[in-house]
Amino acid sequence: MSSQSLRLNAFRGKPASSGGFWGVTIDTYEKWCLRLSTARLNRWLHKVMSRHSWKDQAAQPKIKCFTQVKARPPTFVAFMGGKAQLSNTDLRFLTKSLKEDFDLGGIPIRIMQRSIPKKVGGIGNTKSTSSAGRTAERISSDKRSVFTSENANVIT
Repeated sequence: MSSQSLRLNAFRGKPASSGGFWGVTIDTYEKWCLRLSTARLNRWLHKVMSRHSWKDQAAQPKIKCFTQVKARPPTFVAFMGGKAQLSNTDLRFLTKSLKEDFDLGGIPIRIMQRSIPKKVGGIGNTKSTSSAGRTAERISSDKRSVFTSENANVIT
């Protein structure tokens, strides 16, 4: 879909289209504020990646998850498997596909990339969850006192 444009009558100073200035403005603002769920984006990503012709399947970028982190402007994060990053061509392809499939023409779209490191060794999370002996502390700031705690259950 292409972005909407607004034509003004130079003599009258009024919109020449039947939708009017406010119709186009409200429609653009609603697109600007659009929020898409992660599940919907991941289903879309699977379809888009399968319809794109890759020269070599090994060269296809491994996007593990695609999510929207911010609206105004719509900002998305692609979580990549390993250290591979999307090329500029791939980013343009995803941006164009987002604009076409979700009718976001005329809206700037940002796509950021984050790497997910490969797990080394055992199964599950290797972080220690033991928090015995940790205490909450207060950090003073010039504007307000900020309460921090490593363990959310500790109250002093």
